[in-house]
Amino acid sequence: MDNIQEFYWGEVRWIEELNYNINIGISKIFPHTYQKPHVHYENEQFLFVLKGRGVYERNGESFRLKAGDYLHFPFNSQHATLNESDEELVD
Repeated sequence: MDNIQEFYWGEVRWIEELNYNINIGISKIFPHTYQKPHVHYENEQFLFVLKGRGVYERNGESFRLKAGDYLHFPFNSQHATLNESDEELVD
């Protein structure tokens, strides 16, 4: 599977879907762009920052992360992302 979803804030390249239980994707968020709050219903997420830095929001709590950092989003969490840098934020 190699499917790209494009958004106003960047893109997600889905690279693997395993038995409808695990999806693996790489998202790129454009410089100085805000991904609005949203919820992935019935899904939890593990996010690992590959490149850049940004502010991640999870259920109203903010986390400033950089390459090498990670964050877990429990089921039905509301989350958003702000790329406050001059380079793409890749996670």
